Amino acid sequence: MRTAGRRATIGLAVVALAGTWIGVGTASASTNHESAGARSGDQEGAGGQDDAEGQGGAGGVFAASNQPTGNKIVAFRRGADGRLTQAGTYATGGSGDGMPDNSANSVILGEESPTNHLSHEHRFLFAANLGSSSISVFRYQAPAGLQLLGTESRGISHPTSIALRGNVLYVLNAQRFNCDPGTGANITGFRLGEDGSLTPIPGSTRPLSGLTPSGCAQVAFNPRGDVLTVTEVEANVIDTYTVDRDGVAHGPIVNTNLPSNGPFGTTYTNHGVLLATQNFQAGPAVGGLASYAVGSSGTLTRTSPTVINGQTDTCWVVNTENGKYAYVTSAFSNFVSSYRVGDDGSLALLNPTAGMVGPVPTPLGGGLDETLSGNGRYLYARNVFEGSISGFRVENDGSLTKLGDVSDPVNLPSGSALGIAGR
Repeated sequence: MRTAGRRATIGLAVVALAGTWIGVGTASASTNHESAGARSGDQEGAGGQDDAEGQGGAGGVFAASNQPTGNKIVAFRRGADGRLTQAGTYATGGSGDGMPDNSANSVILGEESPTNHLSHEHRFLFAANLGSSSISVFRYQAPAGLQLLGTESRGISHPTSIALRGNVLYVLNAQRFNCDPGTGANITGFRLGEDGSLTPIPGSTRPLSGLTPSGCAQVAFNPRGDVLTVTEVEANVIDTYTVDRDGVAHGPIVNTNLPSNGPFGTTYTNHGVLLATQNFQAGPAVGGLASYAVGSSGTLTRTSPTVINGQTDTCWVVNTENGKYAYVTSAFSNFVSSYRVGDDGSLALLNPTAGMVGPVPTPLGGGLDETLSGNGRYLYARNVFEGSISGFRVENDGSLTKLGDVSDPVNLPSGSALGIAGR
């Protein structure tokens, strides 16, 4: 997302913290929870009976506030019909920067997956605090409850993206807003403990391409966990790193030989094909999606040229569990666009305006980060200008049916939306 034109009107607060893993006890963690039910007189918590509900058709959706005065995760309970009701807010113990940074996967549930949702037995939510330069770790409590376990700040500076495979977690350090030139942006790795603690992996910090401007946006693991990719939207490259058995990244390989046009958000299909949005530096009506084969050495090979969707500033992408459909959102568009994805990574545009993001069309659009539910039946997308989350049912043919919109003007104000994850 190109946001330089808004820098003068949106304040940037960066508070650098140096330290170690800061754990939070159960008693103090509970004070960070502001129950929406309690405010309305309903004393039912997010656990207990709701835990059983979470094992059925229901789940949760989680969005970050990214506010300089204190970052929060706003939790929504997802009903079996896909509709959302607010379940509570949880302080992260850190602060946001109040800016719509280049960022994808700044909030993830459990093991990062093609749909950015909780996978199998994994039970943590991770959230980036861009202002205080830290990562918060929560224990996930089905269907929509969280317990803050602690924060980690060692080696972290303006984190904008998080990737996890197994017990290895990597953070993309932008250093400053939108990975500004000369910042020394990098990736760094951590070992995830059973208790949710993060321990730095020695030797894991690696630079990006060094090309300027960078505009770094997302770090992601391939399904095998032996390759990392980092998108640099303004440098027009995708960097790759091989990851050894100790979780140490090696590289980067700067794939300048590929025709990339503003690669931003990425996800992998269940066949291991990398899907990457192309925003063409926010050129009008030329956003698109491309695909790549990723070799074990980190080399990338195009499997599909960019398929244009007619929207502006296409940045985020998710892929359904069966791998057949991909959905992208565009920062200066009101719509989700849909694609059919072949097993070989071939792409075909299904509908450039498959669903409207936000209650009403706006001149600037505002489609932002998105996630799929754990059962893959529902899609949720944020609108940066309206501060809302739109829900859609994913039909068998890949079409979308709008379910409605939810908003929280206090905790999810317009202009700073970053990060969403679903279960």
